[in-house]
Amino acid sequence: MKKPFVKGTGNYFQEFVNFRVERNARVRYNVARLEESNMADVESGQRFPFINLEKAIGRASELYAADQRGGEMSTGGAFSVWGYSEKSSGGHQTIAALKAYGLLLSSQPGKLQLSKDALAYFRDEREEQRNKLLQVFSQSPAMLRSLWNVWGAQPPADTLARSHLKVDRGLSEQSARAVLGIYKENIAFANLTGSDKIAEQTLGSGEEKADPPATVKVGDYVQWTSGGVDQFKPPRKVTSIIGRHAFVHGSQTGIDMSELTVVAAPTPSPIGLGKGPAAPAVTDGDGNEISVLLTPNYRLQITADVDAAGLEKLEQMLAKYKEILALFQ
Repeated sequence: MKKPFVKGTGNYFQEFVNFRVERNARVRYNVARLEESNMADVESGQRFPFINLEKAIGRASELYAADQRGGEMSTGGAFSVWGYSEKSSGGHQTIAALKAYGLLLSSQPGKLQLSKDALAYFRDEREEQRNKLLQVFSQSPAMLRSLWNVWGAQPPADTLARSHLKVDRGLSEQSARAVLGIYKENIAFANLTGSDKIAEQTLGSGEEKADPPATVKVGDYVQWTSGGVDQFKPPRKVTSIIGRHAFVHGSQTGIDMSELTVVAAPTPSPIGLGKGPAAPAVTDGDGNEISVLLTPNYRLQITADVDAAGLEKLEQMLAKYKEILALFQ
C-alpha cells in the first residue's frame, strides 16, 4: 500500500519539490534562450528587430500604461498586456525587438522592465528631449547603427542597398527587404537628418549598461575616437546629456559617453599661419554659438547653432573672414 502524499512527510514531498525546482530552472533557461534568439535573420548571424521603432514604441507604451512606475513584470504579464498567448512566438519576438531598441531590460530570465531611457521618453513632455531619445533608440540595434554610419539619412537606391545587405552582410532576400524598410521607416519616425556618425557600440542585448562615471558634463569640450581615429576637428562642446549619451554642438545625434574623452577647450592660433586649432566657439547671451576654423589649405570649417539674430552675427563674421581669405589668394 502506497504512503499517502502529505506535504512535509516522507520522501515523496522532497522528490516533488526537486522536480518542480528542476522544471522551473529548465523553463527559465528556455525562455532566456528563446528571447535571445527571436531576432530576425538569426541563421545568418545578422540580427535586427522584426518591427520598426514606431511599433516598438507603441508596444512599450502599452507596458508603461500597465505600470507607470516602471516596475518588473513577468514575461507572461507582458504577453497578457499585448494580447499574446503564453507560448506565442510573436510575444518573444516583440520582447527581443524592444530589447534591441533599448526600450526593455531583463534583469533575470522571465522578468522584464522598461529601461530608464524608455521611462524618460514616456514621462518627459519636452518635445526636444523626446526627439533626442527617439534618435538614441533608432541607433541602438547594432545593424541599424552600422548602416547609419555607412548610409546616413540618405540610403542608396533600393537595388544597391539590398545588394549591399545580401552580398556584404549575408542577409537573405526577405531579410534584406525587411531591414531596408525598417531603416527608412525609422529615419522618418525619429526625424534623423544629416550624416553624423554614430559610435560603434554593443547595445540592444537587453542588458542595461551602468551609467558611465560622471567625467563628461554639459559645457565640456570632448573628442570622439572611433577605430583609433579622432573624429572631431576641432573638439566639440557638449550641449546636453541623456542617459549614457552626450549631444555635441553641431550634431543632433547622441554619442555613447564611453567613446568620448574630455579635452581642453580649443585655443586661438594666428590666422596668418593657416593652421592650428579653431578659435573657441563664440557664444552670446541668447544661446547662439558659432565656431570657425581656418584650415591649413585656407578653407573655412564652420559650425553654428543660431537663431535669426545669431545668423546676422555669423554673416558679419563671414564678411571679415572673406577679407582675410582674399589676402592669401
